[in-house]
Amino acid sequence: MLLLGTAEARGEEQAQATNEPVRGDLPPGSAEWTTLLESDLSSREAKALFRQMRDLLLTRLDSDFVTEQELYLGAMQGMLDVVNRQAGDPTAVAAGASSPVGSLVDVRQAARLADSLRGQMTGIGIEFRLYSDPGVLVASRVFPGSPAANAGLRPGDQVVAINDRSFTGLPLAPVLSMLEGGAGNRVELDIVRGNARSARRFKVSIERETFLVPSVEENLRRDGVGYVRIARFHGRTPQEVEESLERMRALGAERFVLDLRNSAGGDLLAAVQVADLFVPRSTLLLRLVEPGVGEQDLLAERDTIIRNDLVVLVNGWTLGAAEALAAALQDHSRAYIIGEPTRGTGRSQTLVPLGTSMVLRLESVQLQSPMGHSWNGRGILPDLPLRSQTQPLPSWSESNPSLDPMFETAVHYLDAAAERLP
Repeated sequence: MLLLGTAEARGEEQAQATNEPVRGDLPPGSAEWTTLLESDLSSREAKALFRQMRDLLLTRLDSDFVTEQELYLGAMQGMLDVVNRQAGDPTAVAAGASSPVGSLVDVRQAARLADSLRGQMTGIGIEFRLYSDPGVLVASRVFPGSPAANAGLRPGDQVVAINDRSFTGLPLAPVLSMLEGGAGNRVELDIVRGNARSARRFKVSIERETFLVPSVEENLRRDGVGYVRIARFHGRTPQEVEESLERMRALGAERFVLDLRNSAGGDLLAAVQVADLFVPRSTLLLRLVEPGVGEQDLLAERDTIIRNDLVVLVNGWTLGAAEALAAALQDHSRAYIIGEPTRGTGRSQTLVPLGTSMVLRLESVQLQSPMGHSWNGRGILPDLPLRSQTQPLPSWSESNPSLDPMFETAVHYLDAAAERLP
């Protein structure tokens, strides 16, 4: 081994001296890009190396091995890999994590994303919250009127196989892509329902459809407490919330609980418009800071619609747009926040067209509360910390409010607030 190492070293010295390439069956090995950066390359030198490497690959490899188009697209993906790695997301979408800082989608995928912000969805109609167990997706919400709901699936059902394929060991993104597809196509799921003692496994075949996604559930208690739950924000959410509040107020609601637990975020402007219902006109609700674009302040555009006492419920799965709503109401002391620190998604995504066939999905917008605070990575801190239940929340019609300690705490707070009034 010593002689071989010496021979290799002499061969390397000779190749460097004569500037001749080394050929042979070389052992595998490569340098991490972070190691290469330690050489203190300037931007100009790095650009020159990129061009040199591109030219070498195109001229030294057969054209049927790699094309210039493939190299450029691969370089684009490589840039995004670096950005996501630097953001602490080397696998693009880790199990249970949010979307990557940057990703490429085609125009059809971008259209589906835009549809989701308008309240439309094409698929089976399930949102998943947990991916803690290997090879298990747990449904946190089954949308009413969706193919999954019509097939009898419920929150808490565990998906353990898709089209007879187990996905143990796979990251979340490719697993969710297995569930996606166009309207009219079918997908077969293996479902486990129940706990370890009473669990049963069964198959269900579901045809994907395009359907409207309701974002609001409501319930009015006999004591005059109105409950509104927002599962996700889209273009119709502000109108749905306003109509729900006005309907319950006409029936005698005097105080309200706004439930944002497990809210999957969504349309940021819709969340701002919901906040607009509770505060005076021209109130600062959210500040958007985007490098290369500038800052934008989003203000309330209407007079206050709802002046009733308000409690907002949050937990560790309150995301993005829902956090923006909670922050706006908290900073203006318009609502009392009860629950857990929220997810800490203080950045928003934007879709930037690249040519005519590709779209860059970029998490470039930094969100700040009206007081100028960022909640990215730390979450919105509740006024009253209270641990949430760990299981997926059922819809109101399937739940017993007396079994929801956080909701009952909100009712007690509202009762005490009403007693303090003169």
